[in-house]
Amino acid sequence: MAAAGDAATVRAMRGYLGGLALGVLAACGLLLLTLQVLAGQEMLPAPQFANSQCVDEKLRAMRLNPPGDANLLVVGSSVAFRHFSGAAAHAIAPGIRPYNAGFCHANIRQTGSATRWLVGRLPEVRHVLLIASPFDFEGCAAGPAAQFPLADVDAYVFGHRDRFAPYFRYFDPATLLRNAATIREVRTNPRLFDSVIVTPYGDGLSAPPWRGLHYDAASVEQSCVDDLAALAGWLERRGVRLEVTLTPVHPQWAARFAGRAPAAALEPRIKAALSATSAAYLAPPRQIGADSFYDAIHMHAAAADAYTRTLVRDMDALIGEIGRPS
Repeated sequence: MAAAGDAATVRAMRGYLGGLALGVLAACGLLLLTLQVLAGQEMLPAPQFANSQCVDEKLRAMRLNPPGDANLLVVGSSVAFRHFSGAAAHAIAPGIRPYNAGFCHANIRQTGSATRWLVGRLPEVRHVLLIASPFDFEGCAAGPAAQFPLADVDAYVFGHRDRFAPYFRYFDPATLLRNAATIREVRTNPRLFDSVIVTPYGDGLSAPPWRGLHYDAASVEQSCVDDLAALAGWLERRGVRLEVTLTPVHPQWAARFAGRAPAAALEPRIKAALSATSAAYLAPPRQIGADSFYDAIHMHAAAADAYTRTLVRDMDALIGEIGRPS
């Protein structure tokens, strides 16, 4: 009787495992079919490496247009992504081959992780420009060191991995379907706040309507300043020149929070963090008016074009290599 019972148990277990395997295969097949249908309708969002549409779509754009032979890497958060125009930089100084590696929501520590990854991948990069906002100096100690899994993202962007493969690991069905409903518009409409139009230079220039200052005061964590110093030292050891600037801010926001960590309070701490290295601080231009902004820290695409030209002309080490811009 015991032997018969054991045999029945084995048969039941085999049936359970077989059914489980078939269920997994069916689910995978259904997911793959869904992905193919969405791709055919141009409704397939990027893989959810960061679970942030702005970041994930930027990674997708990098896969479609790899940085390749860039000699200037622009890094930072959304203010780098939105404010640097590669086309404007190349137009005034054709020797510049810029790539904008700004990622929305990145703090200084996360920017450092992304910078190290890309400098390791792009051997012709000899200059890095970090465009930061005061809010980039928050959350470094408590948050994750990187916004996305670097090894998997590297394989996705540079390794020519099958485009559907990451969806089987980084997958949230509710988020996928929600993003699919809007993805065509956010990839084509620069008037949206969450626009993810990405140029071949990696820029995410946009022109949404005014949404108010939107941001409260910023705080500055010493750990973020320390992370900046560590990044400057790492780049110097690699023979890469770092230049750091703070994005211009809306004059009303600067006046409202004067003394509570806008740009003027940050500048000396940034300069101190860079002082032991060859890295330089670029003072932001002061002539940008309130009508250039759509909130406290983000500028319209037209203002970003002029801002980029000013920045490039101020990058003396870069200009020394490629010649004075027109």
